[in-house]
Amino acid sequence: MGTKYVIAVDPSISGCGLALFRRSELIEATCAVIRRPVKCRFKASLVMAELSWEILKHWLANRMQLSDSTMVCEWPQIYGGGGGGRKDPNDLPPLAGVCAGIAMLLRPHELKSYKPREWKGTMNKGKFRKHRIMIATTPEERGRITSVGALDHNTWDAIGIGLKYLGRLEPKKVFPRG
Repeated sequence: MGTKYVIAVDPSISGCGLALFRRSELIEATCAVIRRPVKCRFKASLVMAELSWEILKHWLANRMQLSDSTMVCEWPQIYGGGGGGRKDPNDLPPLAGVCAGIAMLLRPHELKSYKPREWKGTMNKGKFRKHRIMIATTPEERGRITSVGALDHNTWDAIGIGLKYLGRLEPKKVFPRG
């Protein structure tokens, strides 16, 4: 990884998690929130991409050349099999639109995406956040997170996606002394 800045995105059309890393250190994190629901999913994708871009633009002002950046995001995956999932698979394509919209506005040097299972595996979301993401961040980094309340899980997921890209989310390997 030769880039200086990593912008991590957990896409959503109601609360999009955003995290900014310099080298491997978290320097900003929050969630872009649309306060009034947008009924058209296509328009909601564009509105969220623009809102996220405004936050990123503020963070990045006077900080960096975009040629030094990597954008990494969770790419939505529609799982087959039907019946078991509680979510409507039609809710997922707009998330891809959010990622694409942010990438078009940001124009990073490099793009990387992970499917949900590629970055967080099969562990329960709440346990994963608590046991892996929180442990992988320092108290100083956690102090740089701007809370938005009920949608904070999106912020934590963006942080987790960035940590995965940076190699900081991997479980610690313990070897017996021998």
